[in-house]
Amino acid sequence: MNTETKEKIEIFLREQMANTSAVAEQYTMDPSGNQYPKRDIFAQVKAYADDFLGGNMTYSWCVVTGLRGVGKTTVLMQILSEMTRKEVDTLFLSVDRITELFNVSLFDVLRVYEEMSGSAFENREKPLILFIDEAQYDKKWGITLKDVYDRAKRKVFIYVTGSSALHLHENKDIVRREESVKMLPLSFTEYMTLKNKKPLHAGIQKQIRTALFESADADVVYHKITSLESEIKKYYASIDPSEVKKYIKMGSLPSMLLKQPEEAFNSCNRILDRIIGEDITQTSNFKIGTIKKAPTVLYLLASADQISYESLGKSVLNLSRHTIKNLFDAFVGAGMLQHIPAYTASHNAQVRQRSKFLFIAPVFRSAIFKKGGSTLSPEVMYGKLLEDIVGLTLHRVKVSPETPDVTLTYDAKDGGADFVVNFGGKNIVIEVSAGSKSLRQVKQTAKRANPAFSVVIDNTTTVSLDSENNTIKIPLEYFLLM
Repeated sequence: MNTETKEKIEIFLREQMANTSAVAEQYTMDPSGNQYPKRDIFAQVKAYADDFLGGNMTYSWCVVTGLRGVGKTTVLMQILSEMTRKEVDTLFLSVDRITELFNVSLFDVLRVYEEMSGSAFENREKPLILFIDEAQYDKKWGITLKDVYDRAKRKVFIYVTGSSALHLHENKDIVRREESVKMLPLSFTEYMTLKNKKPLHAGIQKQIRTALFESADADVVYHKITSLESEIKKYYASIDPSEVKKYIKMGSLPSMLLKQPEEAFNSCNRILDRIIGEDITQTSNFKIGTIKKAPTVLYLLASADQISYESLGKSVLNLSRHTIKNLFDAFVGAGMLQHIPAYTASHNAQVRQRSKFLFIAPVFRSAIFKKGGSTLSPEVMYGKLLEDIVGLTLHRVKVSPETPDVTLTYDAKDGGADFVVNFGGKNIVIEVSAGSKSLRQVKQTAKRANPAFSVVIDNTTTVSLDSENNTIKIPLEYFLLM
């Protein structure tokens, strides 16, 4: 690094430190100066730094992964804004920006910062909260931050974000050193809180989740849910009925909330292009020809979420089964898709079944349909979006610290149910549908899965109990409040 570049970095860092509050306000406050509401995950992520400052040395850094547009930078800025009020120094660095501006490494910039500060990280008098955004733009970010950690884990707490979950989690320099948090797309209640400032009491959310996953049978679920109906209906009475469909079609990413549909779908397709062209390309050994076919794979998936690697590779894309599987693994690793394995008695049998994939953010499926068109009817298209959103809600339960050891599968048999959730050693069969067909599907899967009870999620407005089949029907609006 020459003297001229070093001087430019010094100027950049001084501007960063001088304008920290102003930059944070752009992410945390609306034009009227009111603070934006915070995501549910904010308290969890901020607690790590609070514990560090309070003397709890369990962790000295936190890695936050998630899709582009899911709100990682905003959460970091909200934490940074609160840290500026404490007796602590802060530094926010966007790695993609410093590599673009100066063509230098994160190591170079941190070394200049140490020199400017007049002391090495390990010799600091005040603690430092270091925010590193989009870390994957520096291939050596892991070893750089490991060095900071090893030298100054009692002086520096590190937040790291990246859009490429594969690149972050497979970095051998950070394994077992960090606490990892995956930021998911918005839940419906987060959507309503961010867009319309209509939060739901957290106690209601927890009670619905407890009713659905910790009950002995459908009768118990029914009585627990009906006891909450007055509160649920009161919440929805203040909400425009169209908000549920808006959320399902395009409201799962916070970066899309204030955009018109056309603009939102175009933005989503640009995000998909960047995930394929940057994130997956950086973390894989795919040939250029395979990368070029990736958008076609996603388009085909948007219309048929159950995939046979062999038939897709041979008949459509002229790619091997191995390559197709690796491509889907990359989509999952990058946070685009959720893989739902088949419900089977053994892992070997599971591998032989067709694979089912759902979009982790349903707005991606909407955007792909908008861009490429679809031969599906509007009803079928919407049905696939419903399955995505239910899958996202179940995935949120699966990764929650409050509900460990949850597994999520589906019945691959013809006419089988959409999901089989195993929680606490018991199965729960779930179908996203309505009418007699959905009941036939849960009955068929129940014969194989022997569930504690079955659930049908439909578009009705009231809860109903089918005691004979140990099945409860729950309105989609209720289910989305978990």
